[in-house]
Amino acid sequence: MASTIVTVPPERGAGPSTSGYGARRSSAVVAVASAAAATMFLAITTVLAAVPEIAGDLDATQRQLQWAADCYPLALASLLLPSGVLADRFGRKRFLVAGLSLLALGLLGASQARDPTMLLVSLAVAGVGSGIGFPSTLASVTGVVSARRRPTAISVWAAAVPVGGLSGAMLTGAVLEVGTWPWAFGAAAVAAVACLLLALLVVPETRDPRHTTLDVPGALLSAAAVAALVVGLTEGPVAGWVDPHTLVPLAGAVVLGLAFVAWELRAPAPLLDVRLFAIPAFAAPVLAMTLMFGGLFGMVFLAYQWEAYVLGFRSLTAGIGLAPMAITMLPLALLGNRIARRIGFRGSLALALAAGCVGCVGFALSGQTDSYPLFFVAMVVFGACIGLSAGPGTDAISAPLPPARQGVASAVNDLARELGATLGIAISGTAFNAAYRAHVRDRLETTSDPLAQAVLTSPGAGERAVAAAGDAGTRHHEVLVGAAGAGWSTGAVVAAGAFLVALVLFLVFYPRGEAGRPAGPAGT
Repeated sequence: MASTIVTVPPERGAGPSTSGYGARRSSAVVAVASAAAATMFLAITTVLAAVPEIAGDLDATQRQLQWAADCYPLALASLLLPSGVLADRFGRKRFLVAGLSLLALGLLGASQARDPTMLLVSLAVAGVGSGIGFPSTLASVTGVVSARRRPTAISVWAAAVPVGGLSGAMLTGAVLEVGTWPWAFGAAAVAAVACLLLALLVVPETRDPRHTTLDVPGALLSAAAVAALVVGLTEGPVAGWVDPHTLVPLAGAVVLGLAFVAWELRAPAPLLDVRLFAIPAFAAPVLAMTLMFGGLFGMVFLAYQWEAYVLGFRSLTAGIGLAPMAITMLPLALLGNRIARRIGFRGSLALALAAGCVGCVGFALSGQTDSYPLFFVAMVVFGACIGLSAGPGTDAISAPLPPARQGVASAVNDLARELGATLGIAISGTAFNAAYRAHVRDRLETTSDPLAQAVLTSPGAGERAVAAAGDAGTRHHEVLVGAAGAGWSTGAVVAAGAFLVALVLFLVFYPRGEAGRPAGPAGT
């Protein structure tokens, strides 16, 4: 077991000269930390891929299904900032091990769930585990890798995160072909246990040697603000955006967020220096990464429904249907920092935002034509968006902070990803639901026809009701398919618009020139 304690001097950084970790040992740390990060994101898409089966097996309502998709990222996102700071102080390996333990426990509980409440509680426990451990994945990497090799290591870590998301979709699809959805959570729990054992054996203990005062009010305010925001975003698609269940938490998020900023500006040892967000070179990559992952998880969330309800794909086929994204995502994620050294962060991230916009336009067109070949091409383009942004975006956010504060840098990176995922799922869900319900109402009598009411409730409920009705449900099924296609296209158009606006803002505010490039030679 690796019990070495590495304290990283803030002025010098981490590397073999300060930690005693050579290239081979630090590469093993990068591999294990990246696998842990991938497993934590794998859990999100495991839930998304299993939602149709969960709906039927547990007789869950649409609100419960929305919470099943969002309660894990809610718990995770709420803890990222305080966990990053605490891990810097008390030990990153300690937090990584604790987080992986809770993640495995929560996923195991989800595999044994027999009602929606138990499922939600278990997923919340798993989210708490990831919230505790996630900041330490990147911080452990930057804590032992030399400055020369750090951009490559960050690229590997950054590539692992979307790979984990894609792997969760495909793994769940494969498991559902031979078993049931609890098996998928069981498989994810096994992956978490494997990462836990490897972390105990390979990852050294690293920490910030400076014992600064812990910002307890800042930690509580940040967790409460993020939690309120995610609650509001989760309730919005189901209850409606003007419903008190949505407005109250969103208003609370604004008040708590302002209180957090006010406190951090005068705190003697702030949890997060919010003045960093006044620096365009820091704020712009945070915005870009938030949107990239919002687009990724929002589109995956809707793609599963489109593939299932419009194309009639089974679980495994639907998971494989997302694989074209990897054609561009994987190589570009690994080469992202090398590309950024040639064309700058500005060029790389602008190109990524443009690819995201074009990919989403392709998604919208595929929904209009029910064409998987067009969806295939759009997935390849969209994969370039994620690949080009993964490494450079992470590096750009981490660069302003010293090595000893990389737990906070990692937390901001992770918070951008998790808030993006939650925003993407919530906003895409809202767009889908609005278009879906409008399409159904325009074509069926939903006030007096029970079968039409079932179709209006959700595609999953409509599918079950139509199947039970036999030939009497033929017309209703046609409407359901058309409504799901309309929802998919509408969600993609909204995402394309968001990418376009973000691209314009990014080009306006992100600095030109060498300040927008990663350090190091182009060939490293």
